[in-house]
Amino acid sequence: MRLRRSLHFVPGANEKMMNRAISLRADALIFDLEDSVTPEAKQAARDAVCAWLDENKGCRQERLVRVNPFDSEWGRDDLEKIVQHQPDAIVLPKVLSRETVAKDGFAFTISGTTLGNDDNNDGEEDYASMSARDNDNIKFVLSYSVDFAL
Repeated sequence: MRLRRSLHFVPGANEKMMNRAISLRADALIFDLEDSVTPEAKQAARDAVCAWLDENKGCRQERLVRVNPFDSEWGRDDLEKIVQHQPDAIVLPKVLSRETVAKDGFAFTISGTTLGNDDNNDGEEDYASMSARDNDNIKFVLSYSVDFAL
């Protein structure tokens, strides 16, 4: 297991902050496409984050992207476009339970690996183990309890 002492959130719509982030001592950078980005700036922020990922593949920090919720008009497009630019992880916003993810039919494929499906055929989506263990591009999928839907 890799120790991550500090995770630094970076607004995806602020290119100045994105460019400065690489000089920070954080273990991981989380580029936020959700709460820190206004609706009218969502697409431009997604494009800017994709470009930053391409330009900074060799940086020492892990590069994570927090996408919009899948039930929003941006969520699925975020995911489809971001994974093409090989972040180290995807951060899922406002996940309260496995049902939050499953209700939207969450499943996506990266290089032939389907994430969010019923891997052990027990009738339940394996949300807790949604990682790209068979994929070199995405190391893990993350959600966290401090991201509450209010």
